[in-house]
Amino acid sequence: MTDTPWVLIERVAAAMYTLPDPNDPDAPIAPWPPTHPDDHAWWMAHAKAAINAIKESDDGR
Repeated sequence: MTDTPWVLIERVAAAMYTLPDPNDPDAPIAPWPPTHPDDHAWWMAHAKAAINAIKESDDGR
């Protein structure tokens, strides 16, 4: 499996972070990136995990 480009991980993390809350669609959307570095790292790690899960499921086809 090849490495995922950093820009793709950043875009997926931003999309995940800025999604409206399904339980409160009128809630304000937080701007990307998060202000705290730990929050940014958390979202980046989860975006990479999501991309890798998709890649792994595509590899099994």
